[in-house]
Parts: sequence; C-alpha cells; structure tokens
Amino acid sequence: VVIALHKELRLVGWRVDDHGGLSRPLTEPLSNWPDSPKGPLVALRVEVTKSAVRVLVWHWLYNDLDINAFIESRRAAFEAVAGLPPAVRDTASVTLWSAEAGWGGADADWRDTGRAIAECTKRWEALLADFVTSCRDVRRARFARHRS
Repeated sequence: VVIALHKELRLVGWRVDDHGGLSRPLTEPLSNWPDSPKGPLVALRVEVTKSAVRVLVWHWLYNDLDINAFIESRRAAFEAVAGLPPAVRDTASVTLWSAEAGWGGADADWRDTGRAIAECTKRWEALLADFVTSCRDVRRARFARHRS
C-alpha cells in the first residue's frame, strides 16, 4: 500500500519515512529541544488501517501550540481543500482527510487515492505555513532560553 501511494505522492514531496510510513515534512530536520534528536517540527502523514486511509498534520510542539485551534480558526479554508472529518482532540495531530479504503479492501484503488492526496498537498502546505512559522518561533525561543 505504501509503495502504491508513494508512486503518486513522491511528485509532491512525500517520502517513505524511517518507520515505513508516508510523510511530507514541512520543515527540515530540527531538534525540538537542545540535545534532542532531529526531525521535522511539522509533517503531513498518511495512516492506513484495515478499513480506512487518512492524512493528518502532526507537530512536535504539542505542549506549546494548539493545532486544533489553528485549524478550527481556518476551518472554511481547510474545508475548501477537502472536507474535514469530525475533530478528535489530540494535541499533536489533526486529521485533514479520510477515506473508507484500507489495506483490507480488495477493491481499493491506491492510484486514485494517491492522486486525491497529492491534489490537496500543496494547498494544505500553504494553509499550514503560519503554523509552521509559529513552531519555528517556539523552537527559537526555547533555544534562546537554554543559552541564557
């Protein structure tokens, strides 16, 4: 499934990550705390289960920033890209898109699913740009306090 989706998604910057999943990093690898491992501060991720596939935005600074509030305050813009599924309060991630087609479905069309996600990717990136900037600002402030 990952390989089939990646064929469509690699053209818009998605990659197979170290855990074998699909992700679209929205920042370069950065540590969220001094002396911590590096990774993207914000990323789009694809999760596939037996019965569904979903795209979510995930961020590393969930103790400092509320991704739910950010998306809710721009709900109309996100809805214009793709209908938002019902919100689940998770401080680290928000589902942006979902479909009832999982690895257990014999009739799942992964090419069409990949294309649908690819069509939304650049618009999601643009809508999340201010959130990415906020994450960078929080990180910068953490590192400044640590140096003091």
